[in-house]
Amino acid sequence: MKKKSLIYLAALIAAMLCLTFILLFFERESDESSIKTVSDALWYTVVTLTTVGYGDCYPVTGPGRLAGAVIVLCSLGVIANIIAGIVSLINGGIMPGIYLKHNRKKNWYVFSEANDKTNSLMADIKKNSDAVIICLSEKKKWKFSWEEIIKMKNDDPDTLHLFFMDEREEDYLNFCAAFEVYKNYIQDETIPFHVYCMTGYKPEKIYVNLSCFHLYENTARLYWSRYPLDSDSEKIIIAGNGKYSEAILRYALQGNVIKPVQNVHYHVFMDKRDFLMNHYCMENYFSADKSADERDSVFFYSSSWREERKLLEEADRIIFCSDSESENLSSVSDFRKYFSEALDKKIHVLAFSSFEDIKSFGSNQEIFTEDIVVHEKLNSLAVSMNELYRQSSETEQPDWNHLSEFKRQSNLAAADHIMYKLRYLNARNGREALEKFEKLDDRQKKECRRMEHERWMRFHIMNNWCYNAERNNELRHHPDICPFDDLSESSQAKDDYAWEILGNIK
Repeated sequence: MKKKSLIYLAALIAAMLCLTFILLFFERESDESSIKTVSDALWYTVVTLTTVGYGDCYPVTGPGRLAGAVIVLCSLGVIANIIAGIVSLINGGIMPGIYLKHNRKKNWYVFSEANDKTNSLMADIKKNSDAVIICLSEKKKWKFSWEEIIKMKNDDPDTLHLFFMDEREEDYLNFCAAFEVYKNYIQDETIPFHVYCMTGYKPEKIYVNLSCFHLYENTARLYWSRYPLDSDSEKIIIAGNGKYSEAILRYALQGNVIKPVQNVHYHVFMDKRDFLMNHYCMENYFSADKSADERDSVFFYSSSWREERKLLEEADRIIFCSDSESENLSSVSDFRKYFSEALDKKIHVLAFSSFEDIKSFGSNQEIFTEDIVVHEKLNSLAVSMNELYRQSSETEQPDWNHLSEFKRQSNLAAADHIMYKLRYLNARNGREALEKFEKLDDRQKKECRRMEHERWMRFHIMNNWCYNAERNNELRHHPDICPFDDLSESSQAKDDYAWEILGNIK
C-alpha cells in the first residue's frame, strides 16, 4: 500500500478513536446511558460506521449525541472509502496477481510504456501467440514494479520478455532504464530473462539475452528483405538526408550480394561527408563516383535528384527515404507532377502511414512486429550458423554466449543473406537448397564460396576492417580481406557452413 494511503488510513482511525473516547467520556456518567465501557463505545462506533445500527447502544447526553452525530455522518464517507478500497485492491492487486499466477507458464511480454510503436508490437504479439501482455504504464490495471514482475517469473525466466521502448528525445535513456532493471540479475555475462531496448546507444558489452535495436536499422533490414535486388546490374537511386537513408545505403552495401561478381550502381542524393567518415574503408572495395566492371559502384550527388532527369529514366528503382515523411510524400507528388507516369512504378517511399498507390515501407505496423523486434527466427539461425562454424573450425571458437557483439552481428548479417542464397540456387526451401549445393561440381561450389566471401568481406569493410597479413581484432585487421583468388584453398572453403545451414531452414 502506498505511503499516502497509509497516512490517510492512520489519520482516519485516529479521528474515529478520538470521537469514540469523547463519546465515552460524556456517556459513562449518565445513569440512562447504555455506553459505560470502552468496549461499548467501540461497538457503537463500529456498528454506526458500517451503517448496521443494532440499537443496543446509543448516546443519551447532549455532548454524547453530538459526538454520535459526527460518527453517523462519517459513516457515509467511511463505508464509501472501504468499498472503493476493496474494489481497488481487487482490480489493482488481487485479480491481476491471480491472473498472472494462473498464466505463469506462458510467455510474458512486459512493456514500459504504451505508445504507437509498442501498441503495434503488442497487437502483433497477441495476434501470433497466446501470451500475457503487461504494460506497466497502465497503472489502473498493472500495479507492479519491474522487480515484482521478475520475482514472479523466478522459476521460468526464459519466458519473460521486457521491452524498454519509451518515446524519448534522447533514446539512450531507454538503455539507462533497462540497465537499472537488469544489472542486479546478471550471472556469467548472461541476463536470465530477455531484454529489448530501443536505443541508438551501443553499450560496450552486450550481455546474453540483451537486444539493443534501433528504428533506422530495423527499417533498413525490413526494406531489403521485402524489396531485394532484382538483378546483378540494377541501378538504384536513394534520395534523402538523414538516418534512414544512411541505414538503407549501409545495409545495401554490406548485404546485397546477389551473385559472386556483380555491378550494381547506387546513386545517392544525400550529404556524403558523415557517411564516408563513418565508413572510411568502403573505398577499399566499392568504386566511388565512377563505374567499375566487376564490383558495385556508389555515386554521391550534391545536386537535387530533380536535376538528373536522364538518371531517373534509367534507374530501376527510386527510394525516397528522408527522415521527414512529409518531405518524402512531397517528393513523390513532385515526381508524379513533373515526370512521366511510366516512371511511377519505380518509386519506393519511406512513409510512416500505409498507402495503396505506392510501394511504401516503414509504418509502425510493419516495423514493430515480433518478427522484426524479437528476431527469434533470425537469432536462432545465427546461433546455428555459429555452431556449424565452430564444428568446422580447426581452432577452438567461442559459443554464441561468449561472442563479441561484432561477431554476433556478423552472424546475423549472414542469416539475413540466406534469401539471396536460396535465389542463387533457385531453391524453394532450405532443404532443396542444401541438396542442390551438395550436388554442385567443384567449379560451381567455388562460385558459391566466392559469393559468400564477397558478402563476408563487404560486411567487414563497411565496419572499417581492412587487409593486414597479421590478424588484429582490436585494430580491425584481417588477412582474408582480399580478393577470393588470393586466398588459400582452406580459407576459400572455411565459410561452407553458411551454405550448409540452409538445411536448417524450414
